[in-house]
Amino acid sequence: MVAGVANVRGAVVTVLSGAILVGEEGPEGARGDWLVVLNTRNGRVALAVDEVEDLGATDGVPILDVEALLRPLFPAAVSDAR
Repeated sequence: MVAGVANVRGAVVTVLSGAILVGEEGPEGARGDWLVVLNTRNGRVALAVDEVEDLGATDGVPILDVEALLRPLFPAAVSDAR
């Protein structure tokens, strides 16, 4: 799930595979072409994705609970924020 790290404007950010995070398997060794950087309660995290279609909420498209998806990866950090 952790794809690596990236330097985002001078800050080191953990990069996660967006596909694996939402339960889809990509080809072996595939990397996302884009990084979507999210600000969470505990800092920034980036999702590696193949494409970005829209960043707003739309009808029929579920909104991801990013904190819930990250909780298994960083249990202490997410639980400490509450």
